[in-house]
Amino acid sequence: MKGLERHSDLAPWLASFVEEEGHPDKVDAWVTRTAAAINLEVEAVRQDPEVQEEVRATIRDHWTAFLTQFDSPDFSFHLVDAGRVFAMEFARRQLPLESMINLYRVAQQSTWDYITDVVNELPPDSIDHAAVLIYFWSRASTWIDRSITESVAVFQTELARVMAGTEAQRYDVVRDVLAGKTEDRRALSTALGGYPLSVMHTAVVLESQSTDAVNDLRTLAVEIATLTGVQNPLLVKPGGRRLWMWLGSGQDLDLDVLRETDAALRPQVAVGVGSAVHGLEGFAVSHREALEALRVGGAMTRRPGYVTCYSDIEMAALLRCTPEVDRFIERALGPLIQRDIATDRIRETVQAYLNAGGNVDEASQEIFVHRNTVRYRLNQAEELLGHKVVKVNAPLAVALSHFRAFHEPSDG
Repeated sequence: MKGLERHSDLAPWLASFVEEEGHPDKVDAWVTRTAAAINLEVEAVRQDPEVQEEVRATIRDHWTAFLTQFDSPDFSFHLVDAGRVFAMEFARRQLPLESMINLYRVAQQSTWDYITDVVNELPPDSIDHAAVLIYFWSRASTWIDRSITESVAVFQTELARVMAGTEAQRYDVVRDVLAGKTEDRRALSTALGGYPLSVMHTAVVLESQSTDAVNDLRTLAVEIATLTGVQNPLLVKPGGRRLWMWLGSGQDLDLDVLRETDAALRPQVAVGVGSAVHGLEGFAVSHREALEALRVGGAMTRRPGYVTCYSDIEMAALLRCTPEVDRFIERALGPLIQRDIATDRIRETVQAYLNAGGNVDEASQEIFVHRNTVRYRLNQAEELLGHKVVKVNAPLAVALSHFRAFHEPSDG
């Protein structure tokens, strides 16, 4: 079916309809009626007078362009300039895409209601009512559907451009803060999307261990913020496979929830968590701690996905490899410093025992061996060390952590 070739009996009415509806007063009425329906149903439009004006301009351009094609045998669609600009503005304001789609659907329903009323008022014998409705709706639905499709494409392209610019600007601001180039805090907060700076900051660094997991970083960051009860975290993409995050709070966060859910997090994403530090300086301090937790955690866990809190590895991280530290490690570990499978297992068991506060059952669960195996290896450790392994032994615990982080070869 091609336009009027199959509807020659409708031609006079269609020509009359186009001429009448194209009158400025009728177009104004059309715009007012459709805009009112949209304002009623779409909150993103109702709350912003500027958006309402853009909607009216878009309605006007769409309707007048549609009328010029309406009775043409060669009906064709093009997204009107106002529609293109409107989609771009919607993206720049970062309004929900669903609202823009809903806007078009409301306009579609309003159009259908209007043409149905127009046809119902026609004399019964003047024209085939059903034919008019079918003809009108086939063209109107095509116009609306194509408008939505092309508007979504424009919206997504513009949003990607806006977000890329926002991400780059945010990264530049954060980089200056981390480098100590501070400015007015209100200006900084505004540049960071309203993130508060005069609070406790807990920094988190997420790193994808595979290209497949890069897209999981933002989702996982939001999950971590939710677990810790923080709303509106600051997310910054520095490039590569990492994502930076800051959790602003009025007090220390309960990080046990992250330790407890470690296994449930993405298996190919490593997470380093800093401690909560107050103020602008704390923003940078916690970030450095998160980076260190990420580095040391990777050395100690020997697996691609993990969550390491700085407070758990602080002593190991502070004891950098120096000749003095190496001598301390040698004195504290003695024969346990040997690198062979048997000694590796003894060191692992002693560390699990100390981590568990001397609880053999908890230690056995941590390293997945029988409790009797734990006792046996502890006896071996005591023979090698020449003294008892007591449940609280800070020097031995620190030495074991440092040795694992900096001296044991990785599994790979």
